[in-house]
Amino acid sequence: MGKNTMMCEVIQGHLGNNPVLETLLCHIPVHQRGPGEQVWIKDMLLSNKVPSATAGAVAPCEVIVPSQNTGLWHKKTSFFQALGITTKISRGIIEILSASQ
Repeated sequence: MGKNTMMCEVIQGHLGNNPVLETLLCHIPVHQRGPGEQVWIKDMLLSNKVPSATAGAVAPCEVIVPSQNTGLWHKKTSFFQALGITTKISRGIIEILSASQ
């Protein structure tokens, strides 16, 4: 729930105690829209959904990792070791020694 929707529900819950609060509902944007208008956003997001990469997946094109300073701290070396990329630690930051495919 968004903040506007939550505010609408809170106000509607207190209308029995204070009916004047109903005048606030027209000033909250979500209250003016019907629930069906938000369905198109969900449909658009689901139509653009792509599968995520998984371990062992093959890239659809050639990927080359250039030799460069990664900007990552030395605690992330296990990531590069798992990929078989040669690295060294320079001033606490991981540096890739040679380009890898």
